[in-house]
Amino acid sequence: MVRAQMLSELEEIIAYKQSADQPDKQATMRKTWMKRLQGCQRDVEVWQRILQVRTLVLKPEEAPQMWIKFANLCRKSERMVLAEKTIESLLSTSSTNDQGHHIRVQQSQRAPPDVVYAHLKYIWVNGAREESLQYLRQFSAQVARDLQLENEHQRSGASKQRNEHLSRLLARCYFKLGEWQKQLSPDWGSIVQDILNCYVRATRYDPEWYKAWHTWALANVDYVSLLESQSTDQGTHAPHPIVFNHAVQAIEGLFQSISLRNQDALQDMLRLLTLWFKFGSNENVSNAMAQGFAKVGLDTWLHVIPQIIARVQTPNLLIRRTIHTVLINIGKHHPQALIYPLTVASKSSSETRADAATQIMNEMRDHSLDIVQQALVVSNEIIRIAILWHEQWHEGLEEASRLYFTEKNPEGMIAVLEPLHAKLEEGPQTARETSFAQVFGRELAEAREACRRYRNRGETSELDKAWDIYYAVFKKIEKQLPLLTTLDLQYVSPILLSIRNLTLAVPGTYQSGREVITISSFAQKLTVIASKQRPRRFSLRGSDGRDYQYILKGHEDLRQDERVMQLFSLVNNLLSVDTHHEKGLHIGLSHRRRLK
Repeated sequence: MVRAQMLSELEEIIAYKQSADQPDKQATMRKTWMKRLQGCQRDVEVWQRILQVRTLVLKPEEAPQMWIKFANLCRKSERMVLAEKTIESLLSTSSTNDQGHHIRVQQSQRAPPDVVYAHLKYIWVNGAREESLQYLRQFSAQVARDLQLENEHQRSGASKQRNEHLSRLLARCYFKLGEWQKQLSPDWGSIVQDILNCYVRATRYDPEWYKAWHTWALANVDYVSLLESQSTDQGTHAPHPIVFNHAVQAIEGLFQSISLRNQDALQDMLRLLTLWFKFGSNENVSNAMAQGFAKVGLDTWLHVIPQIIARVQTPNLLIRRTIHTVLINIGKHHPQALIYPLTVASKSSSETRADAATQIMNEMRDHSLDIVQQALVVSNEIIRIAILWHEQWHEGLEEASRLYFTEKNPEGMIAVLEPLHAKLEEGPQTARETSFAQVFGRELAEAREACRRYRNRGETSELDKAWDIYYAVFKKIEKQLPLLTTLDLQYVSPILLSIRNLTLAVPGTYQSGREVITISSFAQKLTVIASKQRPRRFSLRGSDGRDYQYILKGHEDLRQDERVMQLFSLVNNLLSVDTHHEKGLHIGLSHRRRLK
């Protein structure tokens, strides 16, 4: 492939030589060669062969960017001798001293600034760190003065282009100043403000540079963590005002970096949420979050909906109000993404959490009434089939037995069983529930009356009578459960069986900007997996004609599972941008959520 490219470029070189009287055409060809080089495999030998062919018509000083890129590649590949020779070919002989190692500030007058910058990076890697840091400071000051003079006397478009180039270079100089100082003082020490100021200047001289914004944000995040740990060591609980200031800067930097590159932004979004939930009680932090929401699209928040909803009942008014606003905005534009986690939250045992989720769902009814109503019906029925009355009573009696016989807590025992009695008293709604009520209803009602007599009279003999009944029911249910290997929707949820062509999306398939895959129907049979928790294998058909498989786990809190899935997704994203480790490393994930 490389040989074919070299042969092709030989033809282009002939055309380049023949176009000596057409400088515009030659400039276009040089740009094409530069783009092509950057698309080549980042291998020193490959680049060297290609550049050697181009030297037939281009001297290094005529195309310095190509050779600077090559020198940087050699340096990163630890080919230091080749990197030094490449840089020397770009420098005038007066640029280096007798050892060919040091560089003077006056060098900027005799060599292009980009070459000087590449040489400084080479010196740093070669070990002369303090010296290269000092020279970089002087060089940055010189470039800043040159840029100021250029801005004062700017007359032509070419001058403007040079100014933009110098500004970008100066941003990278300040960025390196920050990085190098941090490497020389990993414990931050007294130079933390110098480091942060270098990163700030990098963002000012190149406002569209993602790396500068992101590094500045992370530096502030690290400094906030350092200040917190110092406060903990000193026994101080209330954050110092300086912590809030740097939290605000971290938030602003994270929002700006996400707005510049929002692909795979999950890690930064999680950092934002951590800062928000930790320091959001401060008005400046809350304002920074509110302003940042306008900088990034709502799609960015879809990946962290579980974390936001987890704090929906937070006691702090500022944070709660902002969460409410964010979720309402997401619900307006992406109701399908929000409806499932909100539905789960609305059924929480925490009253404040359930109320907050219900309030947002009520807001969604104004624009997505069908989706909300269908989600409530589907979630109720899925909960019904995820854990049948037999299993609810088996689990409830186990817990009640532990409370009564082990912990000697009769009131706790009654509190566990009372909701089950209340549900039984409301009456069955399916054939399976009717069968349970017919077999066990009378006995359980007698046991409930015995518990009520205990509460009225305080006679423990009544509880003994109740437990005689409960134990007999428990043993009967325990014998039946192993026989429960399949479930027919006709008997456990006729409502799900009758559902056709909903507006509601198939769980876990919603992606912004793509066609919504809605639920067409539910499979008639469910398989009960023979394990301790007895989850169900469950499927439904989407509007695209495909069948989607799920696991229903009615006995567990799935929030931990969801966080683990997010962690795996984050690891995959990090591996995907690491070209050295990407190949063969991937954690297989299903994008469809498991339902509770």
